[in-house]
Amino acid sequence: MTDLARIPVEHAIAEADLGEPFGVVQMLEALLDGEWIDQAQSMAERAVPVVDLFDSIGIAWLLKVLRERGLTDQALRLAERAVSATPSYELVDAVELVQELRDGGWTEQTEKLNTRLPAVGSFDLFLGNIANPEDFRFGREADGTGAPGWTWDDLF
Repeated sequence: MTDLARIPVEHAIAEADLGEPFGVVQMLEALLDGEWIDQAQSMAERAVPVVDLFDSIGIAWLLKVLRERGLTDQALRLAERAVSATPSYELVDAVELVQELRDGGWTEQTEKLNTRLPAVGSFDLFLGNIANPEDFRFGREADGTGAPGWTWDDLF
């Protein structure tokens, strides 16, 4: 890259809205396609701690781009941040985020996110991500274990 091209690119990166995941993805892909690797890496470093987690689909897409484009350290940091800080209401439809965590091989982060799913009503998604869903045939206790079996007679 010439010095003349570097100034507008660095200015654009400095002025970029790093809060919106889809915008960050577009900017990163443009930088990487233009072979401005250092600038893309710098932008990813700045975006990961501040990108808005209120869009689990956007976060899943950003994770995928970071992972597939070789920015794995940034992807791992974003995965860790996403599983612990994504607002609960956003996890109601977290299928893409769970899938991307699985695709990235981030087992620990997938399990951590999965433990949050029943509390937001995504019990079916939770069941789809565990080894033995039959353990939860009667629901889930607050401590995360499967609820013991019961019959209608137990209610009276």
